[in-house]
Amino acid sequence: MTVFLVEGGGAIHGSFLTSGLVQKVYCYIAPKMIGGKDALSPVLGKGIEKMSDAVEITDVTVQNFGSDICVSGHMKQKKGGISGVYRNCRRDGNYSEN
Repeated sequence: MTVFLVEGGGAIHGSFLTSGLVQKVYCYIAPKMIGGKDALSPVLGKGIEKMSDAVEITDVTVQNFGSDICVSGHMKQKKGGISGVYRNCRRDGNYSEN
């Protein structure tokens, strides 16, 4: 198998980013506002301290599906991979520094 879709929550997404298995992302956006101070992010993990450390998405496309929007693109690989950005993401949603 060379291509597969991973659909899940922030912990699953963070785990796949940590593993370096992500080459392309699809982000679906619905015209609804949700959230709150305890709302989860679509990608969990350690995160970044400054925008210059963010993983860049290239070859971005935007498609409409009714009132929903899909933004997709390829992960731009950094030296050393992206594991330093999203690391130590466990399946249970907890994170460790080792």
